[in-house]
Amino acid sequence: MAATLLLRFRDLSCPTDETIKRHRKIIEEKGYVWWGWWNKGHEKIPLETIRALGLNGARAHEVYLFDSAQHKFYKAGLTEISQDLGESIPSPDSEFTPDYYIDNTHQAWFKFDSIVNIKENEVVTNMAYESMDDLFTDSSNYTVYNNKIVASSQELSEQNRTIWKIREKTDYDKTNEILLRDRAELQPRNFDEVYRPTNKKCILWLSDLHFTNEKYHGFPLNDSDPNNAHLGKVINRAYFPNDNNDIATLLISGDMTWKGVVEEYELVSKFIEYICSLNSLDKAWISLCPGNHDLSFFNGAGVKEVVSDEIIGANARASREAYESFYKKYFYIKPNESMTSGRRFLLGNSIPVEIVMLNSVTLQQTKESFQGHGFIGNEQLDEVTKSMRFGDKKPRNVVRICVMHHHLIPVSFSQDAYHNAKYSTVLDAERLCRWLTKYEFDFLLHGHMHQNFCCTLERSEVTHICDKKRNRLHILSLGSTGVCASHTGESSGNWACKIIFGQDNIVFEYAKITPLNSDLTEKYSLEFSYNE
Repeated sequence: MAATLLLRFRDLSCPTDETIKRHRKIIEEKGYVWWGWWNKGHEKIPLETIRALGLNGARAHEVYLFDSAQHKFYKAGLTEISQDLGESIPSPDSEFTPDYYIDNTHQAWFKFDSIVNIKENEVVTNMAYESMDDLFTDSSNYTVYNNKIVASSQELSEQNRTIWKIREKTDYDKTNEILLRDRAELQPRNFDEVYRPTNKKCILWLSDLHFTNEKYHGFPLNDSDPNNAHLGKVINRAYFPNDNNDIATLLISGDMTWKGVVEEYELVSKFIEYICSLNSLDKAWISLCPGNHDLSFFNGAGVKEVVSDEIIGANARASREAYESFYKKYFYIKPNESMTSGRRFLLGNSIPVEIVMLNSVTLQQTKESFQGHGFIGNEQLDEVTKSMRFGDKKPRNVVRICVMHHHLIPVSFSQDAYHNAKYSTVLDAERLCRWLTKYEFDFLLHGHMHQNFCCTLERSEVTHICDKKRNRLHILSLGSTGVCASHTGESSGNWACKIIFGQDNIVFEYAKITPLNSDLTEKYSLEFSYNE
């Protein structure tokens, strides 16, 4: 067959397999359907390719569809492409568009009159890539694929693009397989050895997402109601406008789940995939640490028949294994024993930022008996010091950030006193304070209490000894991003925080989010100078 297009998709806004099912249903009922093109931030409508292939002509064409999550392939009958020279436009006819994205705007809409399943080998090993430079806003990084067979579905899924121009293979096409992940995994590390450069200057800080199928997550888990958006859609609308995406990566300060079980980590994964896929974020850049809900506490306190070291230990191992599997999915390596990690970024290609992720959930928790207590320990601090290569003096231009889940100092206005209270504290807070002071950290960020908070701590490493060397540490807490309203603190509701590394200062822009509102009208900012 002549050259054609291969379009990538995945079930981001609806349950598994529903993208195809809902489009097919409209075809069966009305004869055709409009399919929106969810382009990535570095992609634009490939007008030259569309014209060259004659895809906007009067006759019908066949194009291919690739589900990059399930590695399934389909063939679609294309009769028209609606576009406006790169402008985002609504569907040409909402009655012929699935409800879950009926209000979306996209740079292109494809009109299909059929969608049929095909075997993988109709594309894989039988088709070859052709050049498609007009797809990219900047120069293409995909010339190595030109005139090479499509070697595997994995090869397709690892490319950061949503459309390919393909044709039948010839005897002259290259047959090698290119796996980008294999290249990245040559040296997977929990701690970055070098700075990752980017022209973007912002990090989006989220905390306490609390994904669960139970009642404790404050957002719907699907798109059944277009006026009641899931968390991924709210975050995407609020922080990733098509014309001004300045966010380099995500930072998540723990409690991504409610009970630390596999099913909840799958919900977290779906959220991360949704945000990263739509906005061309590299998932391996994400900074995250576990919270006390992620490494689940034992839920059998008070039931004498079931309380045993063996059962409590099994519970701890199960939640750790679920976290390890989730972590490995994004960083291609298991977390180290202490579950610490470190990131190095060169934001705006000029601002060096170091982020250390600590694990404050090192003590086995038992519900209503020993719950919520944080502890760091000297062993993981020594490991981080060595892995990050901290010296006696921090370079003057480096912004150094520590992130953990538990709070270092009280953030709630008051807590009730009662027997067997589950007070949340970091039991070795002074040890951590001395370490943060010694290595001149600028910020400590945390979650846990679902309460926004900010204060500045200025001190010497050892406070009972006269020492002129003092460090100023800004301690900031982010209220929950995803818990149900009844579990939020005095700041009330769910919040996200955009950290902006400007030329003169660092701005923490807090904003409230809800399933019904992503316009960030309720917000405030905190500004800090560099190297105060």
